[in-house]
Amino acid sequence: MGAEKEGIDIGNYKMLHAEWTALGKPGKFHEWERDRHDYPELIRLRDAYREASPMTVRFWKLCAKAWDVAALQGKGAKFGQDQMLTFIRDGRHNRLVLPSGRSIWYRFAKSHVETLKSGDTRVDRRTFIGKAGGVGHMRVDTHGGKLTENVVQAVARDILFDLIMRIESLTAQGWPGRIVLHVHDEVVIEVPKAQAQQVFDDVDGMMQIAPAWGQRFIVKGEGSILERYKK
Repeated sequence: MGAEKEGIDIGNYKMLHAEWTALGKPGKFHEWERDRHDYPELIRLRDAYREASPMTVRFWKLCAKAWDVAALQGKGAKFGQDQMLTFIRDGRHNRLVLPSGRSIWYRFAKSHVETLKSGDTRVDRRTFIGKAGGVGHMRVDTHGGKLTENVVQAVARDILFDLIMRIESLTAQGWPGRIVLHVHDEVVIEVPKAQAQQVFDDVDGMMQIAPAWGQRFIVKGEGSILERYKK
């Protein structure tokens, strides 16, 4: 979250974490050998963000809990506003069903249970088979925050896709605009100069209409009329 650019020394995280794990995880990682890193400052920043964003933190926990229900119990778990998201166990995989009906698959998903000294158990890690850093696949970790990011990005993609399909339908009916590319969360439309304002107004209006599968979403866009594309 920009800590390194602000001059906070986070050290060699992977090396430190490997050493800490090899030693049997002595205490809390961010309190271990403080002279070799600045993790207490990162923890302070993290906690400040969480305090300012309680609903986001709550959603992280809901994602993680739903993952565990699917992975450990083999059951479906609905969560989120209006219960519009569902984690289900599909064979040996976790499948996150989005409001649009599309799914994100987490292959061979697991919740790794750790037994504490007290005899109680807790989920220590959540993993699935995903892409490795280079070529191939390996078991990778995820967590509530990462699952939240997956949900947000996927739903945003589905909203954009719905808009693109509506624009394509208009174009097929003789509307003067034509999509030439889309970049992340942007749609670029080529149009004769004389109809530029009309097309802009039409698209601006469409951007404020939520998809049929997500009527509770508050959607809005912004744009500009340009001679050529620019960021």
